[in-house]
Amino acid sequence: MINKKLLIIFGLESTAVEIEEAAHLSLTNYTVTKLLYSEGLQSNSHFKKLIENFTDISYIISFTNADLRFKCETQVLSLPALKPLSIIHPKSYISTSAQIGAGCYIAANAVVSSNARLENHVMVNFNASIGHDAHIKKHVSLLPGARVSGNTIIGEGSVLGSNSFIFQGCSIGRNNVIDALTAIHKNMDDDMISAARVTKSFKQIKR
Repeated sequence: MINKKLLIIFGLESTAVEIEEAAHLSLTNYTVTKLLYSEGLQSNSHFKKLIENFTDISYIISFTNADLRFKCETQVLSLPALKPLSIIHPKSYISTSAQIGAGCYIAANAVVSSNARLENHVMVNFNASIGHDAHIKKHVSLLPGARVSGNTIIGEGSVLGSNSFIFQGCSIGRNNVIDALTAIHKNMDDDMISAARVTKSFKQIKR
């Protein structure tokens, strides 16, 4: 098994499974495995046994929690044998002028437009789109159907909920959470939560 390539997906369910499926479609000669992230990887016997037979080891982070994503990246940086690898589904569209950082995930039917720049560890989920000249900073997660218009900036660690919409030219600070179905048409400071509305539910009246 020496010299074989290994891809570790940090995470076990949900997006981890989707990344695993995309990896099998886009990579050759790789062993792909999912691994539950926990602190203290260096002393994790399962992790050490997993990597001992490989000389080329890559990783990608699958969960959306920004704090955990940064912690995972910091810990892996202390393991020089591991390097971030981007997984791009063959049914996505990426402009030839776009820049994609390391450790990114681009899902099926996602679109990254002209001159867009994605820093490391960005996730662009199913049917999400990034407009021209947008700058998406590290550890940003776009959930399914999220739309980022052109000339926007999305700050580190922000999460854009399903079918949210960012208007052209807006600048979103770091660590923002944009709720599903929410449209943002102005600049946002760091550490903001934006929601379009709060759902109200009422008991049915039976006749």
